[in-house]
Amino acid sequence: MERAFQQAELAAEASDTRVERRPERLIAPGVPTFAEVEHATLAEADKFDALVYGVPYEGFVVKDPRNFYPQGTAPCPGHDVYSRPGAYDAPRAIRQASKFYSIDHSNWLLPERGGLTLGEHVRVGDLGDAPIGQQSMEEILTWLPAEIAQIAAAGTVPLILGGDHSVSLPTIAGIYQAKGKKLGVITYDAHYDLSWYPKYWAGSQWARAMELGALDPKNLVHLGIRGVRNSQFWHAAAKQLQTNVYTIDDFDKRGVEAVSQEARERALDGVDALYVSIDVDVFDPAALPAQKYPEVGGLDTREMLRSLRTVLGDGRELVGFDFSCLGPAYDHQHHGSAVAGRCYVEVIAAIAAGRAEEG
Repeated sequence: MERAFQQAELAAEASDTRVERRPERLIAPGVPTFAEVEHATLAEADKFDALVYGVPYEGFVVKDPRNFYPQGTAPCPGHDVYSRPGAYDAPRAIRQASKFYSIDHSNWLLPERGGLTLGEHVRVGDLGDAPIGQQSMEEILTWLPAEIAQIAAAGTVPLILGGDHSVSLPTIAGIYQAKGKKLGVITYDAHYDLSWYPKYWAGSQWARAMELGALDPKNLVHLGIRGVRNSQFWHAAAKQLQTNVYTIDDFDKRGVEAVSQEARERALDGVDALYVSIDVDVFDPAALPAQKYPEVGGLDTREMLRSLRTVLGDGRELVGFDFSCLGPAYDHQHHGSAVAGRCYVEVIAAIAAGRAEEG
């Protein structure tokens, strides 16, 4: 019987017509797994090189220059020019747009990486979304770091679909729990995000990571800082802590590769684990308008991909990645979500490059 089915398979492979169907790789109605990779479970973490995990969390939402909406109290997206909630929908939006990068196209052949076929060197799975609901960050921190630790302990890289920028904290906490060593962090962001209070929101994640012991200020690198919404407190905190700050003008004056290479070196000074985080507002809104806190004059998409390639290198130091604060309600034809998805592909490409070199 087995021989008969094997012969049938050979005949099917020789045919120009589609013979068999497969169940679609969906995690919810209308929502594919990221780039149509396999659906995975935490118990299978050691079978993958990277695992995509959605964290559909949004805490405080900025109401105006002086006030926050507490978690769960902001009006629906689109009610106001200044306040732009909705990052909780970003994992769904990024996955939907990621179909542009389906692994079924070419097994992820990437000409920009010298024709490297990513799928030959890495196995990527999608865990779906963390069961966040209406939980506070305090509640999330009681269980999500343990799940991230399970991924990291397996030698697998967690690729987190935010949510707002506070999702970096439970991810770093989990990696630190698993690895037991400090991380270097490169954060692409228009804003410093160096709040001390409120304790948990999308502007205090780096303070909490330092407080945890997972991050030294000398290994925190800000890329793309600009705009008048950086507070006097944040600016002073960066100086007092002596974090590494590169403004958008540094990119213009010194070049993408030079700044990115120096950022990599400073993040990895004395450590060998790299965490990379992209806040959507590092991009120019003209290139990616789906932003919670838009700042004019940011990076374009090609500059971002060039920078990521330099920062990541062959991916061997990479222990985690997130993309945060995407606002799907302000997107246009899924273009912004597609840019976000392409950044994940670039990260996967770096991991594949390292695996290819290892043989």
